[in-house]
Amino acid sequence: MNLENAHNNSNPYGIPEGYFEGFEASVQARIAEEELRELVSDSGFVAPEAYFETVEPKVSAQLNRSAPKVISIFSRRTLYAVASVAAAVLLIVSLVNNGGGSATDTLAFDTIDTDTLEAYVNSDAIAFTDDELMDFVSEADLESSLFSDESLTDETIETYLLDNLDDIDLITTYEE
Repeated sequence: MNLENAHNNSNPYGIPEGYFEGFEASVQARIAEEELRELVSDSGFVAPEAYFETVEPKVSAQLNRSAPKVISIFSRRTLYAVASVAAAVLLIVSLVNNGGGSATDTLAFDTIDTDTLEAYVNSDAIAFTDDELMDFVSEADLESSLFSDESLTDETIETYLLDNLDDIDLITTYEE
């Protein structure tokens, strides 16, 4: 408590302007309203006779009506339409990713470069033993080798070795 202002008798609460001018009119209006309520004994809202006994069967009868026909969102027609659109998009994407090439651009064994195929076989990508590789070669292929029609001369062998071996390979082979 603040002791300095203990003897100050001024009222901190104020009354709004015009309060007492409208006060009499508001009191008179409330008194008139109460007198009117005393004159009217009925509120004006009346429920029909036996309403609460009959309302429940009426409501339940309306609720027991046959259920409305439900139309499924996922009908067969919609499913077929969505599937056909998905197939069309897949076809377009596969054609675009393939480069749109024709049937002649397809990859075949004959179109693979020999050096690429040889590097693939020699790499560790596939691990075949000599016996497993021989299973892929038929006897007819072995009988008709590349050199069967040609006679192997020293000159042919020397040309082959010079074309296919490095100098280091020649030196190490010669030293052995």
